[in-house]
Amino acid sequence: MKKLKLNGLFFEVLIIFIGLSAAFFVDDLRDQKREDQIRINFYNSFILELEEIRDRTVVLKEAIDTLGTALINRPEMEIPYRRNFDFTNNLFIIHSAFGGDNFTAVGPEYLRNIEFGANNIKVIEKRFNILDAETRRYILKSEKTKEEKSKFREWYLSELEFISFYLEQLVIAIEKGAIPDTQAFIESIK
Repeated sequence: MKKLKLNGLFFEVLIIFIGLSAAFFVDDLRDQKREDQIRINFYNSFILELEEIRDRTVVLKEAIDTLGTALINRPEMEIPYRRNFDFTNNLFIIHSAFGGDNFTAVGPEYLRNIEFGANNIKVIEKRFNILDAETRRYILKSEKTKEEKSKFREWYLSELEFISFYLEQLVIAIEKGAIPDTQAFIESIK
């Protein structure tokens, strides 16, 4: 009789243990699925930010290339002061990714590529700031010699060419690297 009671008690404890283990397992699965969905939403937002940067970059590169061509083809054309060459990027999602734990599960190659793109954006922003400041200084100078005009025009064209190159590299990095890599990462989470 005692053995039967012990067996019954053992069976009840085993059932409770299995039930609790199953409940914890299901809860962990639900938490993992929720975390995965949050990550997928984050990376989809990241792709949207990358596409926005790419689209702005393409438009800006076209404007710079058009201006450079016009300045080359029309030597009498004055250097314009263009405040619309703004390439300020807040990169909210990129910064939040590095500040949080969103990039903890990705490989070092992916992180290196994202950081390369972010650094490329910083270089472009810096060069635009230099172009803006030097152009403003040049335009505000009342008397300019022919040699000063020629030297500045040469510098300005080379600066446009430099910026255009980096803009093109950024588009390539986004289209061929960041977006496909992020899409592949999303697929690996699903």
